[in-house]
Amino acid sequence: MAIGLRQLAEICNVSHTTVSRALKDDPRISKTVKARIQKIAETYNYMPNRLVKGVMSGKSQCIAVVLADSTRDVGGILGPIQQYFLRKSFSTFVYNTQDDPKLELLSFHEAACHRVEGLIVAPADQNAKDPYFKELRRYEIPFVIIGPNVEQVEAPHVAADDQASTMQIVDHLSDLGHRNIALMRGSMPHESMDKRYLGYLQAMQKHDHPVNLNWICQSGWTPEESDQSVQQLMRNQPKPTAIVCVNDSIAMGAIRGLKQLGLRVPQDISVTGMGDDYFSQYLSPALTTTSSVRGKVGQEAAKRLWQMIEKPSATSADPANQVLLPVELIVRESTGPVSSRKA
Repeated sequence: MAIGLRQLAEICNVSHTTVSRALKDDPRISKTVKARIQKIAETYNYMPNRLVKGVMSGKSQCIAVVLADSTRDVGGILGPIQQYFLRKSFSTFVYNTQDDPKLELLSFHEAACHRVEGLIVAPADQNAKDPYFKELRRYEIPFVIIGPNVEQVEAPHVAADDQASTMQIVDHLSDLGHRNIALMRGSMPHESMDKRYLGYLQAMQKHDHPVNLNWICQSGWTPEESDQSVQQLMRNQPKPTAIVCVNDSIAMGAIRGLKQLGLRVPQDISVTGMGDDYFSQYLSPALTTTSSVRGKVGQEAAKRLWQMIEKPSATSADPANQVLLPVELIVRESTGPVSSRKA
């Protein structure tokens, strides 16, 4: 059974202050006394009480991570953050807001009540301005934003380079001879997806490809919705020879819908996704996509937050704190050369 500080002091027959200093390797305590206390601490399974220590020092040694949907990001973003802070002897509170801004604000309040020393958030409200984070500002809690860039908020921001991601996809399809390239995007406003849409337009302009508004499809986010949307898309004339989907779930539904129309991927039409979800390599055909940088986003966000905890005077608005992480193109089986029949 583990013992606490006062019990350890009684066993060592010294004051609890002496024990505390000895365990911190304080130079005011002799080496002989330190060695004796440390040996007794190991023998009796001494375990420091973090709650008491936090009250005494004003430092909780805890951070919070607020995710719009933790089931979507737990393996990618959350894991590296927890691992980073475990090595710093910090605990992590995790809040799942289910994309609800009201729950997100409540999470900020709860985190502040737990006296967390920092917070990492993937905002549910992507149109939030600085006052949205007033709870964190009021208690001077440093925070880092991951995912879409929240404008007018002075805080470090870490995200994938979504705009460049789409440009890589269009470049790849252009190299295969495609000019008639459609885009399937989600139906709700989403800054990451808006960046991908902008990258599509820029790449199409760069290659002097036609941008047909009938080829820009407002699909839902689920495979079931994109299955139906792609069938409507393919009723247009002329038909696209390739479809860029803004995430892998949309691409999965698109491939299924195209098969229902009797079209082969990639022989009749090429399809791409983005984000390299776990299922992408197991689709038939395996999906061409862009790499996931969730792990790197988590690591970089943790590093930035630790710097702010260690150095509270760090300037949040410093451009060096605005990090866009590059993605890589992953070419699999769902893209191929455009045939003369398709072109």
